[in-house]
Amino acid sequence: MRNINAPNALSLARLSLIPVAVCFLLRERFLPAAATVAFCGLLDILDGAAARRFSQETALGKLLDPLADKLLCAALFITLAAIGRIPSWFAGCVIARDALISLAALIIYKKHGFQTISTAAGKAAFIVLILAAVTAILFEDHIKPALVLSCMAMAGSLLSYALTYRYYLRQGAVKAA
Repeated sequence: MRNINAPNALSLARLSLIPVAVCFLLRERFLPAAATVAFCGLLDILDGAAARRFSQETALGKLLDPLADKLLCAALFITLAAIGRIPSWFAGCVIARDALISLAALIIYKKHGFQTISTAAGKAAFIVLILAAVTAILFEDHIKPALVLSCMAMAGSLLSYALTYRYYLRQGAVKAA
């Protein structure tokens, strides 16, 4: 249990708050749902900052942080689509983006032994998605600009990850040679 440091505990807290946010949404308790989602976004910022600031980065943390991000986004956007707060195509885009990123990271790890890291564009896209979720929860009538911004952020993060993964693949080719 050495790997359960403060940043990892914050990631675990985010994971434990996912069903809380979903329950609030399903019960149409929108203010507590928005507060829970915003708090998860804050915890994401804090866990990464604490890990870097206090040199507490761990292999477990490198797994927990993106897992918490992806599970939170999937649960939120599926639920928001199910209750009619966002279009279902948008939830599909969020899940497809995360699946592509995860699949590419898994392939790179399996083939080359590199554990990929989050990019700044990926983290920015996650924060934009959290803001879009809060907007969908609290201001359903004003969701279109948030969806457009989110799509732009997701496209930017996909490009960033593609370039990062290209770098990892080239490093793997050099390492293997």
